[in-house]
Amino acid sequence: MKLQSNYNSMVQSAAMCPDDTNLKLIIRHSIRPEIKTIDQNVSLTEDGEILAYQLGMSLDIPLGSLVCSPSIRCKQTCEEIVRGYSEQN
Repeated sequence: MKLQSNYNSMVQSAAMCPDDTNLKLIIRHSIRPEIKTIDQNVSLTEDGEILAYQLGMSLDIPLGSLVCSPSIRCKQTCEEIVRGYSEQN
């Protein structure tokens, strides 16, 4: 499995998981602009979409299911992960 993270401890921990283990990954949404109003329904930035897409492309393990909150930025993050994953696999 190819592992990428800004945090070495996460990479080291993931490397200890056997290849045939069913793993769960919990992530937050990708990059979004600052929320300055009561309206919490903020979309991802273009960089956020690219980053989520690149995450999907970097996954070289089978994906089971993706579940997200109804927030637009969370949906966009999942959509971009799936799009990147689908193009790579």
